[in-house]
Amino acid sequence: MSNNLFNEFEPISPKQWKQKIQFELKGADYNETLLWISPEDIKVKPFYHSDELQNPLKINHAARFSICENIFVYDLEKSIARANESLKRGAESLRFTFEDFTMDVTKLLENLPIEKYSGIF
Repeated sequence: MSNNLFNEFEPISPKQWKQKIQFELKGADYNETLLWISPEDIKVKPFYHSDELQNPLKINHAARFSICENIFVYDLEKSIARANESLKRGAESLRFTFEDFTMDVTKLLENLPIEKYSGIF
């Protein structure tokens, strides 16, 4: 879904939110009813607004992610079958965890359609 549906709505200020909350409280005190102090001594509000942030956090968005299947390799044949089934069902990458490092990794990789997925791995 590439359309941002929130663009269809007008922005709402913190003051408008507080007015709406006050109306819904039917006269009860906002500060006494909805604000509370956590055990860590943090004042918790019923809502937060971006206008109140002094130093907003910058979020780095990953350019791309892939669906990864984690496979614990204990029985080589079963792991090959599971890897192939995972790829058929939509996995874009595979992560293998080996308990026994003497296992034949070459045999595992030879039985996977790596050429079909070479742009993904």
